[in-house]
Amino acid sequence: MQFKNNTYKAVLFDFDGVLANTMHDNFTAWHTALSTFGLNISKEDYFVLEGLKPKDVAAFFLKAHKLDSPENIEKAAKQKESEYLKIMNFSLYPDVERLLRKLISKKIKIAVVTGASKERFTTSVNQITHFNFIELFDEIITASDYREGKPAAEPYLAAVNKLAMQADDCLVIENAPMGITSAQQANIKTVALCTTLDQQFLSEANYILNDISSLYKEIFGVK
Repeated sequence: MQFKNNTYKAVLFDFDGVLANTMHDNFTAWHTALSTFGLNISKEDYFVLEGLKPKDVAAFFLKAHKLDSPENIEKAAKQKESEYLKIMNFSLYPDVERLLRKLISKKIKIAVVTGASKERFTTSVNQITHFNFIELFDEIITASDYREGKPAAEPYLAAVNKLAMQADDCLVIENAPMGITSAQQANIKTVALCTTLDQQFLSEANYILNDISSLYKEIFGVK
């Protein structure tokens, strides 16, 4: 991987399904919220859309059943966020803290770029009690920080601009097609992790690895 040659100055991480093991809870919350409209979605239905803003996810599913009025979209998105906070069983994936601290020690900037609302992101990471997760990052980009979400380039470009970097200076870590496309639109190389979807869904990424632990080994060449 090009990272071994010290060419990257920043790593931009998606949150859900990359750093945080939250995708099952997010799916359960969406399943509950959409069931009130008579919809029954599968995990795969949702996982391929991961990275979209909540209202965009709601609009996607409701539109297929001609239920995508602004009122319904708003209601579904709010109910999903409410359901998630009720059932949340938050945890980070193994080796997340070790990877982040190693990158910091190498003077590499790190940022989160998520489709989650600021409220949900903050509530989630506040469950981490043994270290201050937010303070490790140079920038945190949530859904309130951009207008057009993934798969558009704007979320990752927002991070690049706030870090005062060029796209070529950065590497994106993603787990879903929408995020990979977003990074590509921003002309940023991408590593896809197979934490929630099989390789067949992630083929557009520049590199594909299993998880954060695999990424740590690949970048730093250690166990």
